[in-house]
Formats: sequence, C-alpha cells, structure tokens
Amino acid sequence: MLLPVEAGLHEGCLHQHEAGAASCVRADQGVYVHPKLSRALHLYCSSAEKFPLRFVDVVELFFHELRARGIEQVWYCQPGAAPGGLRKEYVSGVEIIVPPTFGNGGVIGKAATRLMYWFLEAVFLIRLLWRPVDAILVRDKYWGALVGYVVARLSGCKLLIWLSYPYPEHEQEEAQSASGSRAWLLRSRSRLGFRILYRFVMPRADHCFVQSAEMKRDLMRWGISAERMTPVPMGIKKAVFDAVDPSAETAEPPAVLHLGSLAAVRKLSILVDAFAIVVQRRPDARLQFVGDGDLPGERSALEAAVAAAGLGNQVEFTGQLPFDKARIYVERAAVCVSPVRMPLLRVASPTKFVEYLAFAKPTIGNDQPEHAMIAQESQGALTVDWTPQAFADAILWCLDHPREAREMGLRGRAWVQENRTYDRIAAMVHLKLLEVVPAGGRARGAASAVRR
Repeated sequence: MLLPVEAGLHEGCLHQHEAGAASCVRADQGVYVHPKLSRALHLYCSSAEKFPLRFVDVVELFFHELRARGIEQVWYCQPGAAPGGLRKEYVSGVEIIVPPTFGNGGVIGKAATRLMYWFLEAVFLIRLLWRPVDAILVRDKYWGALVGYVVARLSGCKLLIWLSYPYPEHEQEEAQSASGSRAWLLRSRSRLGFRILYRFVMPRADHCFVQSAEMKRDLMRWGISAERMTPVPMGIKKAVFDAVDPSAETAEPPAVLHLGSLAAVRKLSILVDAFAIVVQRRPDARLQFVGDGDLPGERSALEAAVAAAGLGNQVEFTGQLPFDKARIYVERAAVCVSPVRMPLLRVASPTKFVEYLAFAKPTIGNDQPEHAMIAQESQGALTVDWTPQAFADAILWCLDHPREAREMGLRGRAWVQENRTYDRIAAMVHLKLLEVVPAGGRARGAASAVRR
C-alpha cells in the first residue's frame, strides 16, 4: 500500500548528502540548491498516473524531497474520472498539467479523453523545443517515451526514463486470460511496450531509474547497459517513521494484517488458505485486510473466498482507509504479511514490506528478491515459499514466540531507518541527477543541438 503523504516542504536549513558529497543550502524562497548549480535544475515530467497524483515515490520523493533540493518540476498526467477541462493544478508548489475529461464515463467520452490525452502529451513535449528544460523524465509510458526521446535529441536536453512497474509483462499476462478485442488490445500494447520502451528508448536514454536491482538485471537482457540504470526502491516518509511508537501494545485477540491493494493480480487467496490452517491451532487469531481492490469486484471475490472457507467471523475487510486510521491497524497488529506473486512481481519493491518494518512489526513475505534481500540484511523479517502451509507456519511461529518476533521487528525498523526513509533515497537520486544532468547542461545541450 502506498501510504498517503502530507503536503509541504521539509523544515530546516541544511540537507547533508552521503559521505563526500556537497551539502545543499537554502535559497531565497525555501528551495535547496546544490552549490555547484548556478540555478535550480528544471525537469519536465510525464506520468501515466491519474490526477490527483498519490504515489508516494512521486509526492514524497519528487514534490517534497527533490524540490527541496533544487529540482524544479512541471508534471503532465492522466486526467481523473470527473469531467473537466484542460487546466493547471499545484501541489506543494509543483505545477501539474491535467488534460480534459469528456463525458460521464461513456464509450465515446472515454475514447475522446484518451485521444486528447495522447495528443496533448505530444503537444506539451514538442513545446519544449521552444521552452527548453534540463531534462525530460517519462514515467511508465510508451508513446510519451518515444516523443520525449525525439524532443530530447532535437533540443539537446537529457532524457530520463522512470520504470516503476513491468507494464509490458503485465499486459502480456493479462492478454492470456482475456478474450476477443480486449486480448488483442492487451497483446498489442504489450508488444509496443517491449519494442518502444525496452528495445528502442531505454537503451538510448541518458539514464533510467528502475524499481529494483532485480528489475535492473532483467532489463540488461534487452541491451540496456547497467551504467544507464539506477534502482530506486520504495521507502517511507521520514516524518511517518519518526512518528511511530515502537512500544505500542498489540491488539487482543492477535491480528494478522495485510495492508494494501486487494487486486486480483496479487492472488491474495493464498492468505485465506493460510489462515484456515492458522485457526486450527490458534482459533483466537484474526485476519485483517486493510485496503480495497483496484477494480470493481476484486474485493468481493476475496470476501467470497473467505466465506467459502468458513472464516467469515474471523476475517475483517476495512476497505480503503485514510492514513491516520490505517496506521492504527498496523500499530496494533501482531503479525504483518506481504505476499508478492511471482513471476510478474519478482521485480517489484513492495512498499508494504518496508512500512511494516518501519512500525517494528514481525513481518512475513514470500521468497521474492526484494523481500529476501531485506530479510537477509536486516535479520528483521521472515521469507517463506509461496504456499499456504509455509505462510501459516511462519504466522504461527510469530504468534507462539512473541518476544523473539518483537526483537525481529525492531531489527527491521533499524534497517529501514538506515536505508529506506525518503530523505536518504532522495539524496541518492539527487546525486545521480547531478551526475547525469550537469550544471549548465541545458544551455550547452541546446547549443550543441543547434550546431548539429
């Protein structure tokens, strides 16, 4: 689950980079500017996310942390569902261009909205030929990546690709279970993603930011050099981490918690099957799902699985909750679980796993690369095979050994503090941006483009 984040810039007058790096100092208007830059770095960012932008690695990392370090941004995103015209919105001082939404959800309105979204994508990117920026950053897009590549090469600015999810693989998998025109559409989109993004644009981009070290290894098979990719894993907001009370009492009866999306692609029925085993030995235990499906019917399908297993009185579905309420469930949980289905999500950096550890919770994940790496480095979590019995055995161990499980959770929290708060992640991303887009790069790049 991507926890909500609050608006507003960091307080304080000094940010310190990693050892050996220069610090950032406050400029006149509350923006931190690297002393080697003669001006703030300017990015034009295009995201596949719908407005309002909520992903924590956009809002916290870009709008707050990177902007506080002198990275000025303009964003273009998909429109929301509510009808509205082309407009500019502002979040924490960051300009967001929102294309229009036509109609009230009908087929014609959706088609018109989509076509206008693609058209304006090209228009605003092409406009950068006359209004140059230091870099174009395209996040999780095919068409935008292709147009962005052309504009970047003509203008002389840098092209950055941000890949937060394996969309071509996801669409390829979805096509296998679809039929008719939907299957054809998904297969076509998947092929476009592989050819445009993986085979053409990313190998030629100035730099690519990817979700995990495992995603980086996968993409190297497409001819993208390791030097052109930087993994940027998911983290947690520093203020949220600092506000956690690790000594909070757990609930009675003990609760096993899953926090986040109930999307069908996640195959969360494995937790229902595991919990059916758990209650045979611990009938006092409760299972809680905090979150909702991404599509209509996904939550009800999971509720039906619970009912079929005869667990209706021991499993709770809260639906989507605001942060202040969701965190209470995490604080009170005895055990937290993070099943990440393979192979599609093998390259993911699961947010909930880090969030659980930040709350010092005994945490169980399946043997997914990011889970395994964190568990090994922190000694603060358990990883198991993708079977109901394996999840059940780990849950029962945590319930039966509360002191050892508690110590494990505290080790996990210490690891998150050192590695996964967004101030630390932002420092790493900022340094990479300064390396890829040097001071004065926009002016030199534009001049060299003219000479060519």
